[in-house]
Amino acid sequence: MKKIFVLLLALILCLSACTKEQTPSGQDTKEPEQTQQTETEQEKKEEKERELSQEEIVNYMSLTYVNGASTDANYPVDTEVVLPDRHFVFEDVVSNPAELLTYEYFYAIGTGDYEYLVDHTVGSDLKRGIQTIIKTDANGIFYKKVTLQEMEIVPIEQFFDFKYDFCEDVATMAGNYRLSEYTVVKARASYEYNELSLEMDPELEGGEITRYLLVGRTDGDYYLLEVYGEDYVK
Repeated sequence: MKKIFVLLLALILCLSACTKEQTPSGQDTKEPEQTQQTETEQEKKEEKERELSQEEIVNYMSLTYVNGASTDANYPVDTEVVLPDRHFVFEDVVSNPAELLTYEYFYAIGTGDYEYLVDHTVGSDLKRGIQTIIKTDANGIFYKKVTLQEMEIVPIEQFFDFKYDFCEDVATMAGNYRLSEYTVVKARASYEYNELSLEMDPELEGGEITRYLLVGRTDGDYYLLEVYGEDYVK
């Protein structure tokens, strides 16, 4: 399995790596400006030629991508939480660890209880984003109602219809974090802002959103690595 990850990481690194030829010893390194420009264009061309196609990335992802995570069971979770200033509603079921983390993500935003989510997040960018949400929440700016309507595991075949940058990012994170398995959960939810949020920005509008959550297993447990908006994915 480690060999597979090393291979995957090596192939991913090819997306951005560009090997330059060394100047022979004793050769004058000064070149006319036109020649240098030509060499730069050639390097860019060679780098582009070495880039993995979206199809190749998806094929390599399939080595460890899991269509449904590794378990299939109904996890007991709260379907509705009513607090003095917040309301969280869940209209689906949790059937695997990836969906559980997806549920916990929306549960935290809907209730203000971030402990489980923070302990199960490893993506550095996402961790910073969650810390920002926690600080904003502490200042009284949050959603007054969050409804998690639906969750589903994204099948690997669907990645062929997604944007290259999204596929590249998922594959890169899978390699960097040495994930033994991973998957992406598509979630559909709706939300409403609280009064203070609307006072700060009267143009805010609630409504439905679609999010794609990258969940992976490392060190025997499942963690949330990133949350993507629909515009970045499709």
